[in-house]
Amino acid sequence: MVDTSNIDWSDHKIAFACEGIEGKDVLDIGSAHHDPTTEAGPSCVHKAIRAKAGSVIGLDLDPEDVGYLQGKGSDMVVGNAHGFDLGRKFDVIFAGDLIEHLENHEGFLESCKAHLEPGGEIRISTPNPWHWKFILRAALADKCLTILTTPAGTPC
Repeated sequence: MVDTSNIDWSDHKIAFACEGIEGKDVLDIGSAHHDPTTEAGPSCVHKAIRAKAGSVIGLDLDPEDVGYLQGKGSDMVVGNAHGFDLGRKFDVIFAGDLIEHLENHEGFLESCKAHLEPGGEIRISTPNPWHWKFILRAALADKCLTILTTPAGTPC
């Protein structure tokens, strides 16, 4: 049983991931957060999906993070989002803040298609590209690259 007492159901990513998934089989791709404190926090999407769905399998590339979530009761599989075969189909496939990290979008989408029940959904979320920190990072990218190519010891 998942402790739902501290899940922030008003969080936009949680709302998007969890809408209408009650009783459904869900594949959560890229479900590890790479920070154990996130799993205990109010904005953990994987934990919210586990609380709402009929069944959930998480897929992530990092074996250490997968092991951590398995220890917390999650049904997790180590695998690459570029191409995977779990031998079953799902009603909903969720990939939260993952697509921007992938190099092989075609392999990802083909794998999702192969695992989707007829009438199923693929839900993909990605960070807001207009958030100030992404704009700042993009604006400074050329300056950092220029600085990094200057003599050693010059910080970016």
